Amino acid sequence: MKKVSVFLLLLSLFTTALYGALYLNGVKIDGQLSGQTIKNCTIEFKKNGDMHIVAKNYEIAQKEKQSPATQTAKAAVQNKPYYIVFTVVSGSISVPVTFFLDGKQVTREVASTGQLSIDLGKVSAGKHQIDVIADANKTIGECSVAIGVGVEKANHTIEISVVTEKKGSFGPKGLKLEHLFTAE
Repeated sequence: MKKVSVFLLLLSLFTTALYGALYLNGVKIDGQLSGQTIKNCTIEFKKNGDMHIVAKNYEIAQKEKQSPATQTAKAAVQNKPYYIVFTVVSGSISVPVTFFLDGKQVTREVASTGQLSIDLGKVSAGKHQIDVIADANKTIGECSVAIGVGVEKANHTIEISVVTEKKGSFGPKGLKLEHLFTAE
């Protein structure tokens, strides 16, 4: 009897998928139950082919519908590249500075001009760590590391909206700056 019940349930789910809508606790769901097990529930089939599952202790979170313009705007923000801007605030640094993103080396450059802009490319959403390391330097000085989203302008400059900034110092002991940020 149990095998027949399972077969009938599967058959009804298949039929509902073809002809009616599926509801869980009054919320319409479209194919969102794959891989789920619902225990202790009541299934009701409506005359129009809709199937309603009533399951205590289960909750469906409805996704907020977004307009195409909102979706496009969010996609545009997510596709913008992130940059590191390393600035020597005081003193001068004559040794190469190495930049790491989440433990992987991005570049190693000398910041003798006072400022470096490093293109990180498109960074996945979530928390990330930037490490800035330099060997011992002859002079003592201060530096700033800013991380932000960059937009290329018509005159081939990059405008950066700073997400976070951190200051550090370098000198005979070198430079070790750890910087955490969250990409959206």
